[in-house]
Amino acid sequence: MSEVTALVKAIRAIPSTPGKPWNPRVAVETFVQHALMSIWRIQVDAKACLDPKVLAFVPLQQNAEAVPEVAAAITAYLNAVTASRPFEDVLGRVHAELLARRGGEGLGQFFIPGDLLNLAQALDTRHRPGGSGVKFYDSCCGAGSLALAAIRGRLKHTTSEKILVLAGDIDPLCAAMTALQIHANQTFHLLPLGAVKVTVGNELVGERHPGYWSHSCNYE
Repeated sequence: MSEVTALVKAIRAIPSTPGKPWNPRVAVETFVQHALMSIWRIQVDAKACLDPKVLAFVPLQQNAEAVPEVAAAITAYLNAVTASRPFEDVLGRVHAELLARRGGEGLGQFFIPGDLLNLAQALDTRHRPGGSGVKFYDSCCGAGSLALAAIRGRLKHTTSEKILVLAGDIDPLCAAMTALQIHANQTFHLLPLGAVKVTVGNELVGERHPGYWSHSCNYE
């Protein structure tokens, strides 16, 4: 997709810490944090909240739009979202392009290829006609690829307000990417989900902390 290529190019233009070599993770973190904070401010049907400390945000001293390189990356991302089908995975491909070769920073991360996601979506036909809603849980959400595929599959059988998503990851950046992708699609494709909760932490050794959550008043 040309829009994703443009987004990767825009993120590569984001400067790293002065005096240090360009760091792809720093650039991606800067983009994700500014983009999520900016889009979160837009009023949508879903009531959304986020906790910057849990998502490991550094203090943002200025609005994203005042930083030319970051503003250009946000514009490129929104172009990619609006040009794609609802809840298409965009940032998973960005992560694969910029960060995958770094070995997941020692976290054992492996992002699912797009063709396998499409297969998983096609095989997931479970739904309850007339039920109060459908739920999806992903404890290692990465950039949100599997959650997004599940949402797309469920939209074939129900309205967005009937879908509940609970996702989490030990990597705060991954949790923030998932929150950004879900919230951007809720906002710009006008498909507010019934409820979303994205957490950060390792549930095997301790509790998880909510970093992003949203809900629609229509969810039962």
